[in-house]
Amino acid sequence: MILIGAKVKHIVKFGEGEIIQVDGNHFIVKFENGVGEKQFVYPDVFEKHMRFIDQKMQTEAEAAIKRNNEEKELESIRRKEEKRKEDVAKQLEKKNRVKRYKGHSIWLKFEGKQEAKQKHEMVVVERAGKKLYILNFPRSVAIKPDDEVYMVAGIENDQGKPDQMIIGRGIIRVSPKDTVDTEWITKYPWMKKYKYYSVLEDFEVLKDAREKGISLYDVLGKLGTDTYVASQGEVREQNELRRAHSQKSHMRITTEARDYIETLFEKKIKEMGSERFHSDD
Repeated sequence: MILIGAKVKHIVKFGEGEIIQVDGNHFIVKFENGVGEKQFVYPDVFEKHMRFIDQKMQTEAEAAIKRNNEEKELESIRRKEEKRKEDVAKQLEKKNRVKRYKGHSIWLKFEGKQEAKQKHEMVVVERAGKKLYILNFPRSVAIKPDDEVYMVAGIENDQGKPDQMIIGRGIIRVSPKDTVDTEWITKYPWMKKYKYYSVLEDFEVLKDAREKGISLYDVLGKLGTDTYVASQGEVREQNELRRAHSQKSHMRITTEARDYIETLFEKKIKEMGSERFHSDD
């Protein structure tokens, strides 16, 4: 339909005028009686606020409005369905996660001091042509397959004070009983000291996590001695709890701590997003 030159009437305010310019679905009307030029959107404005003088053109505009509304309704239904499926999938994942890992342990894995503004780099190696994401330990430890693990990076916060930032979560596939391959040490020389490794089934890292992740000190402030299995139910000062991880590569936490961290983690994902890693099967 050719709009330029068409006569229209703005019902609400401006009166009659003529369309003088069209750009995509936007058009400009020059109104009479000194009102001047005004811009509108086609066909939306013809639903309530404006009409064509030509009835045929008005009928076409109303048909276009009907099509647009139907398309918007279908899009709304599609988005609601996608949201529903996403919510169902998350609920199912949560149920499966609880069911699968019930009776298994949950750990904090401490990764040492890191730069707050630096992006976290996963440790990735190859064995038998398969890409594996791993965690390293100075000795063989009691972590088992299907255990949950949260990675913690030591940083300096905005005030220049040390903090421990929870930056990612994952599931253990292989216990840290085997030692690293020689070629891995070439890529990561520090593995000479941390020669035992566990393979991660999958792992999710928060974006900008070192700078804006979950402070372990905040978790300790909320749960106190109920954060760690070793201190659960005891009476200890916050400063003592903050030092509990010193010289440790990992510590076991309570299910209460896991649940609290999970709540914070999900909020952080919505705020910042995340990146997922999965070791080859």
